Amino acid sequence: MPLKHQLVNRLPFAYNIYLRMREPFQAHIFSKIYRTNRWADPESVSGAGSSLQVTHVVREELPRILKRLGAASLLDAACGDHLWMSRVHLDNCKYMGCDIVPKLIEENRAKYGERGREFRVLDVTKDRLPRADVVLVRDCFVHLPHRLIWKALRNIGASGSKYLLTSTYPRQQNSDIFTGRWRPLNLQASPFLFPEPLLRLNEEIDEWGGRFPDRSLALWPVSAIPEGSETQRR
Repeated sequence: MPLKHQLVNRLPFAYNIYLRMREPFQAHIFSKIYRTNRWADPESVSGAGSSLQVTHVVREELPRILKRLGAASLLDAACGDHLWMSRVHLDNCKYMGCDIVPKLIEENRAKYGERGREFRVLDVTKDRLPRADVVLVRDCFVHLPHRLIWKALRNIGASGSKYLLTSTYPRQQNSDIFTGRWRPLNLQASPFLFPEPLLRLNEEIDEWGGRFPDRSLALWPVSAIPEGSETQRR
């Protein structure tokens, strides 16, 4: 049995240490999810949350939010297969999509590159991010452990971007996970303790049998992102 499987099954704490020593492993995890279509959605390899039916509210409201903010640039961090975003009319707002899975970026460039949309292979937790008026992080942090979310938040802060528009579940409490798993994430609950957002958009999704009607996108100034404790900053 491979070492990582032994650690997952017998020593979860040791497995976390193993991941810290081998950060590129997270790229392997998400590439495998893509290759095997683990979320088994017939429309999008990025999962049911990226289907056209599920994203109808976001597709309608995102251009209005960008217009209200006067945004001239949008960084879509963890853009996935770009299915739903390809239907969003961004007008004069410059778009860049980034993802940790190289094959996804290659396919996005082939399908959508001629539309003036740019795609790059970037890891939101550690690679240098371009500055943008709005950084959209939808359905990404829900798949990351707390330590990687803190790294991503610090990385977004270092980019000099203005606003963060990201998924949150304001009625939930937080639990930690291994990379690639899923749980609802409330950025206003411990350990993140974000302030009240500038706006909150309920996505109106009947997700997991209606268990999470609070699934939302929320907007914060990047300057308002909490720094976290000394332990969380490691």
